[in-house]
Amino acid sequence: HHQQQQHNNKKLSKKQERQRQRRLSDVSPPWPNANSDIVCEHHKLQRCSAKAARSRRKLMDKQAWRVLRKLYPDSTQLESVSGECLQCLMETETARKTEQDRLEQEKLERKKPLANPSVRRFYTRTKGVPTECLVDNNINNNNSGTPSLMASLPRSRPACPLISGTYVILPRAWCHQWRRYMKTGEGSMPLPPESSALLCDAHKLALLPPHLEAFLSGETSQLLASVKQDVVASSPAPPTTPTAPVGVRPTLDLNMVNSLMAAGISPNELASQQMAMLRLQEGQQQHIAAAPATPRRDSFCNNELLDRENHVVVELVTQEEWMALKETGCWPKQFSDYSVTVNVDKNGSFGFSTLPCRDCDASGLRFTSC
Repeated sequence: HHQQQQHNNKKLSKKQERQRQRRLSDVSPPWPNANSDIVCEHHKLQRCSAKAARSRRKLMDKQAWRVLRKLYPDSTQLESVSGECLQCLMETETARKTEQDRLEQEKLERKKPLANPSVRRFYTRTKGVPTECLVDNNINNNNSGTPSLMASLPRSRPACPLISGTYVILPRAWCHQWRRYMKTGEGSMPLPPESSALLCDAHKLALLPPHLEAFLSGETSQLLASVKQDVVASSPAPPTTPTAPVGVRPTLDLNMVNSLMAAGISPNELASQQMAMLRLQEGQQQHIAAAPATPRRDSFCNNELLDRENHVVVELVTQEEWMALKETGCWPKQFSDYSVTVNVDKNGSFGFSTLPCRDCDASGLRFTSC
């Protein structure tokens, strides 16, 4: 009897010890509802992905659930045959459809200015200048037999490649941002083009990029072209090494013939080798004659060189396109829009709406570090 009492006291002390450790522990006690993490607001099985369901849910038999229910009487009983909450599914699908309709409506509103043909031409432009306003294109499309505009221009300097008219100068960075917004809706609606970047800080005069003046002066054939690369690409190709005419029988060097004879090559094999060399030479000549002439690369766009040679890279739009951009709401109307324009006359001369500054550096070299 004494041993039984000691055993009971030992068990009681262990139970008291566990209670004491539980009181001193920082761990929170389990919540009364064992299924609170998987129950939705409608007291049904919460919707989740298949992977989350495998990691967060587990089926129990009725006997195990009765035992668990005794320990946690506030637990919500969920039947496996009932499945996930249908009301949550309907609400999720409704919210997804509403968000999809909202994005589609925003896309329609954002792309509404593209219905204007002038805005559409500017949106799809890749060369930075309206190609329909180039002099060469207008001469090729002119079939009336009138004298060429280029013939009336003085030959002392290259002619301006644009037809007469007024063109607005826009920073290319703004053009990229606007086209990206119209295409993807990334970010917010761009502000009006900040043409004040074309003015020098010291005199508030037009600081024209070298690539723009080179294009307007006819020194480069493309607006978005590096001046240095255009000069290199326009230089004549180096002369090619002349080859022997077809039909001349190639002859082997005497030393080579002696070496081949010493190696055991018979005269018949030497003749066969000469004929093989002749056929090879004829094939090379025919390939060269059939190959089309490589077109001359006048100039090409190199963004890195353009940024290094110009303090700002620009594009040109016509006055009609500029007015269409303003009237179709391509930027918030509460902001002012300052622009620098270039006027091209019929004789090929051009001038700017703001007097150019010739004292400040217009290249991008001042922003580069050695």
